[in-house]
Amino acid sequence: MSDAATIEHAQRLRREGARRARVRDLWPYARGHRRALAGALALSLVSTVASLAQPLVVRELLDAVTAGASLVPLAAAIVGLFALGAAATGASDYVLSRTGERLVRAVRERVARHLLRLPVTTVESERSGDLVARATVDSTLLREALTSGPLQAITGVLTFGGALVIMALLDPLLLLVALGTTVLATVVMLGLSGRVRRASEEAQQAVGALSARLGGSLRALRTVKANRAEDREGQALVAHAREAAVAGTRLARLRALVQPITSFAVQGSFLVVLAVGGGRVVAGDLPVGDLVAFLLLLLYLVMPLVQVFQFVIGVQAGLAALDRIDHVVSAAPEPGAEPAWPGPEPAPAEPASAEAVPAEPVPAEPAEPADAHALPRGAAVALDDVWARYPGAPEPVLRGVGLTVAPGAHLALVGPSGAGKTTILAVLERFLVPEHGIVTLDGVPLAQWPLDRLRRSIGYVEQDAPALGGTVEDNVRYARPEATADEVAAAVRDAQLAETLARLPEGLATDVGEAGVRLSGGERQRLAIARALLARPRLLLLDEATSQVDAVNELALREAVAAVAATGTTVISVSHRLSTVLAADQVAVLEDGRVVACDRHERLLERSATYRRLAAAQGLDGSGHAPGQVVGRASR
Repeated sequence: MSDAATIEHAQRLRREGARRARVRDLWPYARGHRRALAGALALSLVSTVASLAQPLVVRELLDAVTAGASLVPLAAAIVGLFALGAAATGASDYVLSRTGERLVRAVRERVARHLLRLPVTTVESERSGDLVARATVDSTLLREALTSGPLQAITGVLTFGGALVIMALLDPLLLLVALGTTVLATVVMLGLSGRVRRASEEAQQAVGALSARLGGSLRALRTVKANRAEDREGQALVAHAREAAVAGTRLARLRALVQPITSFAVQGSFLVVLAVGGGRVVAGDLPVGDLVAFLLLLLYLVMPLVQVFQFVIGVQAGLAALDRIDHVVSAAPEPGAEPAWPGPEPAPAEPASAEAVPAEPVPAEPAEPADAHALPRGAAVALDDVWARYPGAPEPVLRGVGLTVAPGAHLALVGPSGAGKTTILAVLERFLVPEHGIVTLDGVPLAQWPLDRLRRSIGYVEQDAPALGGTVEDNVRYARPEATADEVAAAVRDAQLAETLARLPEGLATDVGEAGVRLSGGERQRLAIARALLARPRLLLLDEATSQVDAVNELALREAVAAVAATGTTVISVSHRLSTVLAADQVAVLEDGRVVACDRHERLLERSATYRRLAAAQGLDGSGHAPGQVVGRASR
């Protein structure tokens, strides 16, 4: 079974009941590595046998000294057993380390891939730094609980059993004396295991909170500095760091109890056995060689218990990590978030009723198009009585929205902040699923579109216009890596990015820095527009696409959008600058989640009081304000 399949199996086990992870839930993660773990176990057993044999050879060596026999063969046997044990231990450790890294890689790949397939609303409800910690720190803890810990426990049990048998054959009375202290240590250690798990969970959560806060502060570093908030952010980070330190110290304190308990078991057993055994040697009831062999075997009786104790502690930490990892991988992905597969878009159909929308996407029959770029241009969009709310929000954002956009038309969405403009774009991209109503593309409900094909048909320019790591060209090609150099150049030109590239040190090969920090806000916005244009979408969604550009570039971008619309691409744009919507075929005015008017600019000035207020604030109603003046704007 592959790594992905075994982890899927673990997910299924965890979804069967709302319970915390148990030891058996760890096994599916290691099932794909059975051969490697079996090999490491075999090598460890060789080391165990070699170690257990050494005290017996030492006993024979002491007997040979007493008898005056040759010591060379026995000395050579001791050296050979030592070398064999060391070699087997080293090989076993290497196999375990390699297997552990592969296991961690599989878990991290699974978590990372699953995170990217989760709904946007699910990811936004979590702290990004904490999600990163689950794919990094927690996966490491899971490795310890799955590789070296179990092997040490198995080896420890076998070593303990072997030593127990040999010691019973040497002297049953001394064995009973030795077991007295080890049993007491075992009881105390088992009592610590539950507390270790709770402390481990608290420590991991504290580290996740620290990572989330630090990541957010670094992403908003300019805002932090501009508001002179370095000290305040530093104090918040110090508070999180202290919480992490307190939780880590609590865990360290519990782990530290292992050492004195171990010392008590080892030294107490040794001293008691030495005292009792020494008396029996003096009395002539026990040979010296047997006592020395017994004392050496005593280490193999106690140290395996230490290994088992450490395994129990590691498992508790691993189970805490598994709970956090499963919180991510058990979350439902977006409906229809299957891997991409080639084929045409679904054929147009009559709009279905709300009751007829299937729970799962129903893909059309796959068929490879003769020309991947010879697809019909311009998508028909319709929203019928759409209600939508964000998870956890008390009130819906959209309240019965109804809109129809003809293929190749340009619809502009305007309205006061919080009216639901950006939410309509989120619904079209299926970032947010409506709780009521029908949304169709070419007459087909969005739920029936394979998600990959739906988003392949849509170009989306976000308001914040984030840039990804890599070069300018990497960002432009993000939607179509196979695009030609001429197509990239055309997209850059149409997005008015050419002059910017001329100023950059390496042009298209310039590294944009983390999150595009080396570009201005306007440059990132034009970069996002170039990326969308290169994708040749049938539907282009623009969310405040000109909010961070100057008047000259705004005019040029309006011309670029008009040129795109002229090719037949349907355009839906959101803008607080009404100067950018004058050329739109229709302007929909939203207020309080409803469409209160929809018409062209000139007629809306006559029909809509809300639109007149917006136009007056920007000098577009003949009131005397400077054209393009923006009185206020907000995000959603």
